[in-house]
Amino acid sequence: MRSRSISPCVRRTPGSSRRCRCATTSPSTTYGSTSRPTRAASPPSASGSTWRRTAGSSGPRSGPAAVLTGPSGHDRGTADSEFTRRLAAQVGTEVSASQQYIAVAAWFEQQTLPELAAFFYRQAVEERNHAMMLLRFEMDTDRDAHLPGVAEPRSDFADPAEPIRLALAQERRVTDQITAMANAARAESDYQAEQFMQRFLKEQVEEVSSMNDLLKIVEYAGANVLPVEDYLSREAAKAGGGGVDPTAPPAAGGAL
Repeated sequence: MRSRSISPCVRRTPGSSRRCRCATTSPSTTYGSTSRPTRAASPPSASGSTWRRTAGSSGPRSGPAAVLTGPSGHDRGTADSEFTRRLAAQVGTEVSASQQYIAVAAWFEQQTLPELAAFFYRQAVEERNHAMMLLRFEMDTDRDAHLPGVAEPRSDFADPAEPIRLALAQERRVTDQITAMANAARAESDYQAEQFMQRFLKEQVEEVSSMNDLLKIVEYAGANVLPVEDYLSREAAKAGGGGVDPTAPPAAGGAL
């Protein structure tokens, strides 16, 4: 196949000694033509389409765009995974626990037991923060933010031990749910989710233990719960002002 070359025109303009400086192509271009030479089109890809290059790409690209995936390698279609379903449900569970603790705290306050009331108000804030941490993780991992409805909390009790028994049963149930979430994350090889759940597993050991201790003290005290008030006052003084744990996962809207 002959290659085309561009050479200077050797014609002389009539009546002039100057050589024409136009360029001509050989062998197909005819002198005097008014048409311009055109550039060759970009070579097609093997599939017949023009190559496309994406930002940051060093080579040709063809075919559909890649699917957007989240940090853990899962795409947004993870709604059918067991961990994602459990995560969404747990947000509602933590909100429900927060409301239940508010109801318990209000009941103790009505019984003129301020230390027990303060203890459960703090527990309510903690459960609220847990819910917002889970919600933040949903959004950070490109899952749909989901907040299920919750049932009305129980607000009437026969004696001081009854709401604490309710709280202990609730903490044990949450422990089982958190454990199931960690197991689901591991089964799905979602290592980010599994690591995220480790903190909640550790916290549940403390939550169940402290609630179990409180129930024992209340049961020992019987009808006279003033020693329980003294116990909680001393424990609160030892704990100090508390505040937000700087090592805690981020909470949607900020932790309280």
